[in-house]
Amino acid sequence: MRAEPARMMFKIAGVFNDVRISKQEWPEIKPSTVKPLTAKLVLARGKSLSPLRQFLKKSKIAYVVGSWLTWADLLISSCFATMKSIVPGFLGSDPDGKSTRSLLQSSTMLEQAIIAATPFGHLPVLKFGGHELGESFAINRYLARQFGLAGNGSLEEAYVDSIADFFKDFFEKTGESVKAIITGGGPIDPAYNEIVAPARDAFLPPLERFLKKANSGYVVGNSATWADLIITEYLATCQSAIPGFLSGYPSVESYVTWYFPVWIRDCMKRGAFLKYAPNSNGFIMAKVSKQTLCNLRRLCIGSQSRLYGSPCCSIDDQAVSYRLTYFDLRYLAEGARQIFRHKGVLFEDVRIRREEWPALKPKTPFGQLPILEVDGHVIAQSYAINRYLARRFGLAGMSLMEEALVDSVAEAHKEFLEASLPYFRVLLGVDKGHKQLILRSYKEQQHFQDDVYRNMIVPARDKYLPYLERFLAKSESRYLVGKTVTWADFVVSESLATWEELAPGFLDGQPKLKKYTRLVRELPNIAKWIDERPKNIF
Repeated sequence: MRAEPARMMFKIAGVFNDVRISKQEWPEIKPSTVKPLTAKLVLARGKSLSPLRQFLKKSKIAYVVGSWLTWADLLISSCFATMKSIVPGFLGSDPDGKSTRSLLQSSTMLEQAIIAATPFGHLPVLKFGGHELGESFAINRYLARQFGLAGNGSLEEAYVDSIADFFKDFFEKTGESVKAIITGGGPIDPAYNEIVAPARDAFLPPLERFLKKANSGYVVGNSATWADLIITEYLATCQSAIPGFLSGYPSVESYVTWYFPVWIRDCMKRGAFLKYAPNSNGFIMAKVSKQTLCNLRRLCIGSQSRLYGSPCCSIDDQAVSYRLTYFDLRYLAEGARQIFRHKGVLFEDVRIRREEWPALKPKTPFGQLPILEVDGHVIAQSYAINRYLARRFGLAGMSLMEEALVDSVAEAHKEFLEASLPYFRVLLGVDKGHKQLILRSYKEQQHFQDDVYRNMIVPARDKYLPYLERFLAKSESRYLVGKTVTWADFVVSESLATWEELAPGFLDGQPKLKKYTRLVRELPNIAKWIDERPKNIF
């Protein structure tokens, strides 16, 4: 079980010696292993700490190996921090615990090092060729597009994006509770009934519909995509930790218990067709079907491809029917609206009243807005819509790496939007709060200790804006990534302008961001749209 992911990776690479021992052989081999950390930490405290102390004594600083941070430091310091909170005196009673405690005490320093060394202050980060790519979903999309696992054609990519983003919402709602259930070892946590079960019942029905529609064993299309991997992996974990978790959803249960191994074999089969081509500066497919020809450009890295920065399909977009449906707000639909207006593409801007929403909700893919209808195809999730339109109209980035960086900036911005959601819910009257209070200026807000703005928005602002400043400092143009405007510029500049309008002074001390916001909004078609669009509070 624990070795299987490594075996799969080696299998794809085609190089490894798979040594498998019997239980009878283990007692003889055990003394020759590096460290006896196989037993549970609480039950084998002495055996666990002893070899670790030996490693730390050899080190001149508080890292277990070498002179800099490794994944082992993060894993061990996190484990010890947890055990210290659960078992009082876990480290303190150890007579030789000074070096061990120094590792735990250095956790703050490690965290600060991560924040300073990563694009958005958290992991994972993908580093290669002098580039750093943050945000897990941006990394997933980049790798999927490089290795042919993003979907066949622009519409399939959009569907994969939408289901992945919908899954991300589900994971963020349930992840901590599922983790607590797994690590609790006892009765299912009460949070299951309050958090996990409602989120499951919102996520699984649309997934069931997608699987039935695809009728292939995969969530979209006739082949495996990166969405299959992340969804089946998490649902398999939930099913093993919570018996009956998938009951009532037969297609999903089949998908997880049967098609997950099929998906792994499919990936391994695809891996056999991938080869590295030094002259093309990237990976290429040795065998490519007609369905994947339009995605071939995404499998190669480099500036040779002329297709980047131009529409990904040769379709006459004026002949395509676009219908964007959302509430009479800017918020999640404004990025798509600005993409249309910037490129001069006609679209139907449908704005529904709240009293119309209950009747429309069951007809949407995930019970959410916005949705985009493209000649009868329905795409959900605002960022999936933005990516689809940006790729079609040349606003996604000028290379595969630029597209990934744009994606990472947008994903980080989405986290800021989610942190600000309680603020907007008060403005809309969905949640209780003092509308006049939260509409005060940024400077005035600092005097209200208990206000949602100060407790939630200010920390998110102070965390997020420095990373935007960093991207602008690295950029060779007025935009966040590359030399041309992208969809990320539209969503970020709109958000910053909205906050400056709602809370004057929000961008005080950020002159580069103020200038950036102004320049994006002064683009001719964007400026015209801002002047003509319906006037909403946000």
